[in-house]
Amino acid sequence: MIEELSKELEEVEIKSFEEAIEFKYLFQEKLVELWLNHKISTETFLEQLTKMYEKILDELSKAILDYEKICIIGFGKLGAGEINFSSDLDICFIASSQSDEEKITKDVRKFVNITSQRKGERFLWRLDLDLRPGGKSSPIVITDKFFTWYYLNLGKTDDRYALIRARPVAGNRKLGEEILKEIEPFVFRKYLDFSAIERLKEIKVAISRHLRRDEKIFDVKYSEGGIREVEFVVFANQLIFGGKDERLREKKTTKILEMLKQYIKDETYPSLKDCYIFLREIESLIQLDEEQRFTVEQKDIPKITEFYRISEQEFFERLNLVRQKVQKIFEETFEVEVPEYKIITENSAPDDIKRYLNELGYEDIESALQIINSLREKTLFLKEKKRISVADFSAKTFEIKTEELNVSEKLISSLVWYSAKSPDKNSSLSFFHSLIKSIGKRRGFYFLLMKNEKLVEILAKLSGISRLFANYLINHPESLDVIFLSYQHSPEPPDEDDFWEKVKGESEEEVMNEIRREKKEKILILLLQDLSENIEFDEVSKRICRIYDFVVRETVSLTAREKLKINLPPSKLSIPFSIIALGKYGSEEAIYGSDVDLLFTFSEGSQEEWIRFAQKFIVFLTSKTKEGSGLEVDMRLRPSGHAGPLAISTKSLEEFYTKSANIWQKIPILKSRIVFPKESKTIEHEIQKIKKMAFESIDISEIKESFKELKRKSSEKLSTKFVNGKKLLNLKYIEGGLQDIELISHFIQIKEKKFDISFSDSIKLAEKVLGVELKKPYEIMRKIEKYTKIKSDFPLEDIWIDLEDRRFWEEISKVERVSKDEFESAIKKVKEIFSKVIGY
Repeated sequence: MIEELSKELEEVEIKSFEEAIEFKYLFQEKLVELWLNHKISTETFLEQLTKMYEKILDELSKAILDYEKICIIGFGKLGAGEINFSSDLDICFIASSQSDEEKITKDVRKFVNITSQRKGERFLWRLDLDLRPGGKSSPIVITDKFFTWYYLNLGKTDDRYALIRARPVAGNRKLGEEILKEIEPFVFRKYLDFSAIERLKEIKVAISRHLRRDEKIFDVKYSEGGIREVEFVVFANQLIFGGKDERLREKKTTKILEMLKQYIKDETYPSLKDCYIFLREIESLIQLDEEQRFTVEQKDIPKITEFYRISEQEFFERLNLVRQKVQKIFEETFEVEVPEYKIITENSAPDDIKRYLNELGYEDIESALQIINSLREKTLFLKEKKRISVADFSAKTFEIKTEELNVSEKLISSLVWYSAKSPDKNSSLSFFHSLIKSIGKRRGFYFLLMKNEKLVEILAKLSGISRLFANYLINHPESLDVIFLSYQHSPEPPDEDDFWEKVKGESEEEVMNEIRREKKEKILILLLQDLSENIEFDEVSKRICRIYDFVVRETVSLTAREKLKINLPPSKLSIPFSIIALGKYGSEEAIYGSDVDLLFTFSEGSQEEWIRFAQKFIVFLTSKTKEGSGLEVDMRLRPSGHAGPLAISTKSLEEFYTKSANIWQKIPILKSRIVFPKESKTIEHEIQKIKKMAFESIDISEIKESFKELKRKSSEKLSTKFVNGKKLLNLKYIEGGLQDIELISHFIQIKEKKFDISFSDSIKLAEKVLGVELKKPYEIMRKIEKYTKIKSDFPLEDIWIDLEDRRFWEEISKVERVSKDEFESAIKKVKEIFSKVIGY
């Protein structure tokens, strides 16, 4: 039967108001009969009712208006495809800027007047045009240019709620789709936007004031636990998360409620979707006889119980269960829990604050007090003026007063409280001070922190552990939403081809922004997981290298698009150009903050052409955009270093390594790895051939002497330093340090002529050949390297160890399970092996 109705709807032609009103009542009657007899679901019923109105709107637009030059935008339940008997049709008439506005305005007025008539008790619809830009003060017809200009320049939070469900419903739909796409950045913010919640709370309070408080009367739309509360939960989550999760830009409420299960606690029966459908069913049953009534009355009970085939008692039990569920989720969405900590107000005396800071265990109380005072100043703009009703019943007076509420007091108090729980209290509070300074006056971030104390707790804990984490967020406060939603984000880079398909039509600046956004997000998620789960150092390195690989390959596609006019994703990009990773990036040992050592080669074309390509690539790769920096590039390991060409042919590369390179120019090729193209057996074979030719005839004693000389210079100049009378050891250059392990592994690899293995496999090879344990000392030092980088955010070349720093060894033994004794034993063991194999 529904198929027949759908076909009827599709084929019907309506030329006049009389035909429209006749069709409406006939079609609606058939639809109601199907629904009441449970032959179609409530969702289908509302959807078909909406399609009926859309069809009538479209047909009458053809009959009365200049159809191709005008679009009718539907809002509210019409936009959501969930219209009911009582719904007004919230619409807006949009005209093309090229059209005759005067004529179209005249036609639209005629359209509204004709279709709003009543024929006895029958009517077609109630049109509501108040949601158009500017409301009643604006013209009845809005041009497409004014529509977009208004929202992008004058749009308010309330406009965003209306636009969530806006969609073209009649006329030139393409025109409507284009303008709605243009204003998407206004509706759905790029970063999490909790400021929208505050306005929704105000609207809900305003609605509640007008409701009767008689518990015996239930308004299915506006009462607590009613339809409006479900819709507000949906609106809030769409506006908060819709900028990041494009699925939440869906118009239909029931579909959104399915998706919201990952954002709200909706685990018990009935689901919020079930509750919404139940409430919409009651609404429709009430309005079968009386449109525009929303209160459940005793006379409605028989038809409600008949529809559900349950008793009156069972109905009210179900209604109470539904209302309780809706109320609970509404309160969880809009209310903030009462804090367990003391609120520091603007009237709190300094001595009282100091005593409180002392109770919390702050070491530098004066510094903490200064930070609190500074935070107060920086968040003064968050003060809000609110109108409050004041009644004096004895004097029989009633007045409205304006009171200033400092909404930042609770935020500052929570920062002080949770910082006191972190491993380094003052450091954590100092971090929040810097973060607030970086956020500036972007209100959305403050509402995010005020609404989510769990997020504040996480930030306080991690900033007290990791300076790297703290610095990262201070430089990129927009990444707060990544932390908030980290459980939803994949730690791996996106599919490279899919990503390019998404950005290939964007400007070069926007492509670079998107690449950097992905890099920031993935590195931050990795760091969060590393801090909370303590991921093994080698897995951290591999994941960082995968993120870097993504950035490099997508940047190649961008460069090819701009320089070669080839717009293809990395895997489909067939150009005679290769990128070889060297150093720690090549051996997949990179950690947080590592730069990338690169080598560019080409197999066809002129050197000048590929040098220009490489130059453009480096500009794209390293440039800083509004989303942050790309990757730092080091080209010193390429043939002839800075003196050599930026790109070299594969033939010249082979000649260099086999004929003119000295031992130190050859060593980097041992850690080489092809990054672009992702898979190429031809290039891999060529690199392996070069490695073999470069080292197969080399004098092993020459290598030993060269390594010994390098170690002597490193030990003399780079291995130790004194700071404030304390001796510090450089983790890389001390005797028995990381450099020694690297030299031992390379020496054995060359000696055994194993040029097709990775660096980690070369360590295993050295263990096998020498009959010693080398991997464990290497792991110990890499763990210290990773921890020190996370803890202090030092440049990798400047990781210095104080053997007498008891606090450092206590912390690292807890986090990385590495003790001072194990470290000293490791460097002693490596020193013995190096002395035996190469010699100092």
